[in-house]
Amino acid sequence: MNKLSEKLNQLFLPLVTGITCFCVTLLIFWILLTRNYLVASSKKVFLNLVNSLNQAGYDIAYDDVDFYSFSPVNVLTFKNISLYKISDNSWRLTFPQLSVNADLLNYKKLNLHISENIFFSSQDNSTSISLQESMISLRWQDDGINNLMAELKNVNIQNIANIDNIKFALQRSFAKHINNDMTFLENYLEIANTQLNPMTFPNLPQKIDEFYINADILGKIDFKNSYFDDIKSWISSSGKIDIKKLILNWKPLVLVSKGTLNIDENFSSDLKLLSTSNGMLETLDIAENAGLFDKKGVFVAKIILGNKATPSSENDGTYTIISPINWSKQGLTLESVPLISYQQTENKNSQN
Repeated sequence: MNKLSEKLNQLFLPLVTGITCFCVTLLIFWILLTRNYLVASSKKVFLNLVNSLNQAGYDIAYDDVDFYSFSPVNVLTFKNISLYKISDNSWRLTFPQLSVNADLLNYKKLNLHISENIFFSSQDNSTSISLQESMISLRWQDDGINNLMAELKNVNIQNIANIDNIKFALQRSFAKHINNDMTFLENYLEIANTQLNPMTFPNLPQKIDEFYINADILGKIDFKNSYFDDIKSWISSSGKIDIKKLILNWKPLVLVSKGTLNIDENFSSDLKLLSTSNGMLETLDIAENAGLFDKKGVFVAKIILGNKATPSSENDGTYTIISPINWSKQGLTLESVPLISYQQTENKNSQN
């Protein structure tokens, strides 16, 4: 028995070492296979994205791109990647660096890393966007993204605004059969504590406490061919976006609303909301004085809203108003009264 124990003791270390080496070799081999598959999939998605953008009139340019087939974590890195409009190159959005990393043991969990400074340039000027901290992660399957989460902290948009926090999330439905009235993608966006630049917006309230929107994309988007064609197919199949809740806290205005966003085949949007608000009458005066809203429209809208207003339950001297809002390619209306008319704006610009 003692001799058997001695033999087992002698074999134990080599046996454990052999099993460990075998498992590590299998792990490395599995990582290499999954990384090669991930890189191949990334190239396919990128080419499809570029083709879809080209169909929509946009393109991507970059100085350099690296795909990492043998890295346990890194997947790809772009240097100086830009999105721009093909027809006139009137604007350009540039990321000095954008990289994608994969989880070591789950190659379908990705993390996106963007540079701390982003640049937007147009024919008139250029603006830098700085981020103190960013977190973007997603999980994907062969047929598309399952979910995505992003958070940006301490965002500074040069000469426009400082934003404490931006959060965005997307979750895909796993139902096998989705009709036009069922949720395919659930999304939410929250922008907290925005401080406007007083030099750029001297006549507007400087602090926006919160902008929040929770919206569902109804009807399935296949994402099997060109993304551009797939979205057009979704639109032609009566796909729409259900606005479950939209909140704007920009005092004196506090607005809560819900509604729908329809998009036509020319990608023109039509947003219809039913809103409940406090401070709407005061906000109309502010927007008129800032030159944003039409004076005649504000005058008529205030008469209509004044007849509908009820004292707020807070007894703070404000009034609660329930009113429809519509924002489309024609402009912005409140109670069907035009406040912003894009046709009039175009006529004024052409006269100038």
